[in-house]
Amino acid sequence: MNNAILLADYDQAKLVQTPSAIYAKYCSQSFGEELPLFINHNILSIVYSGQKKIMTQSGDFIVTKGEAFFLAKGQYVNSEIISDNDYTSLVIMFDDHRTAKLFTQLPYKNYNTKKFSSSAMFKIQATPLIKLCADSIKLFIDHKTDYADEILELKLKEMMLLLLDSPYGESFMQYFMSSLLGKNDLKAFMEEHFDQNLSINEFAKLSGRSISAFKSEFKRTFGSSPMKWLLEKRLIHAKYLIEQMGYAIGQAAFVSGFKSHAHFSRSFREQFGSSPIQSVKLKNLSDK
Repeated sequence: MNNAILLADYDQAKLVQTPSAIYAKYCSQSFGEELPLFINHNILSIVYSGQKKIMTQSGDFIVTKGEAFFLAKGQYVNSEIISDNDYTSLVIMFDDHRTAKLFTQLPYKNYNTKKFSSSAMFKIQATPLIKLCADSIKLFIDHKTDYADEILELKLKEMMLLLLDSPYGESFMQYFMSSLLGKNDLKAFMEEHFDQNLSINEFAKLSGRSISAFKSEFKRTFGSSPMKWLLEKRLIHAKYLIEQMGYAIGQAAFVSGFKSHAHFSRSFREQFGSSPIQSVKLKNLSDK
């Protein structure tokens, strides 16, 4: 397929995009139209109308209205419209960086990663909830908002959770994890994900390192152990949210990665010499 184009470069589509990213493409193709592509993102396509034959290196399959299908990145595919009416679909692109960010917020611990399917393509039923989520993403073609990036990231997270709840949940987990399991820059990774409620083993795995390599590189990078650094980072973050952003104490503790309010309060006092409530009162007095 030497004439294949990158999916990212396919421009015969309406875009769900913001100044910073393209989240999805709404595509329309006519009977007999062929489209050779190189899939450079993991994608989910929800079929709104028509029927298409998709030819991949590992096999062919047909999709029709009411179905959805997943294609893993790194594949050459060709497709041909085989229905009389136009084929329309919403193609949601799971960019690696964004997927990695959202992945750490998912309940992936419920899945046994040793049982993943190796299939790089599979069909799923577009359930009413998946269809509703896709419809809400498609609305952003014509409706703009200053908070589009934030809303669309929530929509992608919603779609990811719905996919995990499908019969192919473990297979989807495999591809979502592939966005993280490459070796990341450790400093950038930890600065971005310190507030996630993960164990040290989980941080190591998601950064693409063995636990011993993770601890060794962490010490060299931060001059501290992972546990000590995480505690201090989360406390400083929570203190800022409480004193500067007006967060309630419990809310600040939760979004900073603390599971226990008692543990947070005790650690806060040990770190800063006063309780969170006393810190708020002192801040209020200094502002008067």
